[in-house]
Parts: sequence; structure tokens; C-alpha cells
Amino acid sequence: MVIKLLALDVDGVLTDGRFTLSANGEEV
Repeated sequence: MVIKLLALDVDGVLTDGRFTLSANGEEV
């Protein structure tokens, strides 16, 4: 799960910082 979160974080930052926040909040 940690790996997935990291991947989402990196992908989100590269694609859009907002996506990271949304994904991170939803995942957590």
C-alpha cells in the first residue's frame, strides 16, 4: 500500500498537484 501511495504521489505531482491531494485523502 505504501508503494501505491508513493506511486500515486509521484504521478499526481507530475500530472497535477491537486490530484495527489485528492487521491491521498481518499486513500488515507
